[in-house]
Amino acid sequence: MTVKSTTMSLEKYRNQLDQIDLQLLELIAKRQEVVERVADYKRSRGLPLFHRTREQQLLEARKEQGEALGIEPDLVAMIFRQLIERSHQVQDHILQKDLAINPKKIVILGGKGRMGRFFDRIFRECGHQVIPLDLDSKEDFAQVTAQSEVVIISVPINVTAEVIKSIAPHVQPGSLLMDFTSLKEEPVDLMLQHSKGCDVIGTHPMFGPTVKRLNRQTVVLCPARGEKWLLWLKNLLEKKGAEVIESNPKEHDAVMAVVQVLKHFETMVMGKTIMDLGVDLKKTLRFT
Repeated sequence: MTVKSTTMSLEKYRNQLDQIDLQLLELIAKRQEVVERVADYKRSRGLPLFHRTREQQLLEARKEQGEALGIEPDLVAMIFRQLIERSHQVQDHILQKDLAINPKKIVILGGKGRMGRFFDRIFRECGHQVIPLDLDSKEDFAQVTAQSEVVIISVPINVTAEVIKSIAPHVQPGSLLMDFTSLKEEPVDLMLQHSKGCDVIGTHPMFGPTVKRLNRQTVVLCPARGEKWLLWLKNLLEKKGAEVIESNPKEHDAVMAVVQVLKHFETMVMGKTIMDLGVDLKKTLRFT
């Protein structure tokens, strides 16, 4: 076969690939149109953005279908994870339109910290007015708290009790008082003791502040007083893609003893063992 005929054959195959790629793009565009209709449906019925079971079922089904066509399951999973992620972004944009209705004035004590900054951005995306305050801020905490509809305490756990005692009495009746800490019994009890007439929800985001979105993240809510704000908060979190779990402080702390404390203990034991053995970390990393 001459060079010219080889080039022509290669060009033919490339043209075929171009046509197939165009068909793929057209199908992706059609898929996105359906995704937008799904978002409108969820929006009209108050349904959450994230559905873990549905996503897992979809991925497993597509991998099986792809394997039957001779496509590697890992490739199928990679493609559809990207499509699902884009689907979430499109739906998030549509669903949060409702969240901007009746914007709230929210103060985050510890709002300059990493978790505080994360939720500052989340609430602002939903159209709310957010006032982030740090412990060394010059603002009058009592006055700002009294003028806010939602008061969030997001400070290091070693000063959480002190901050609750000083802030909770200034939260107005009918408002919401909540905290972001990994333990719930003591903070919730203190919020109830030192506040009057406001809703109280112990809150534990089960992720670090390095995540970029709430999508697929778990948030535990421990409602302790009132129902009005629980529906508002749960709706906001779910429409931003979070998976919300309701619990009570005692149950939450018992589970955290396993989920978090035991994991930290495992890491500490491993570190102590490595230190006692005098292991060369750089060398072990080559084998990891």
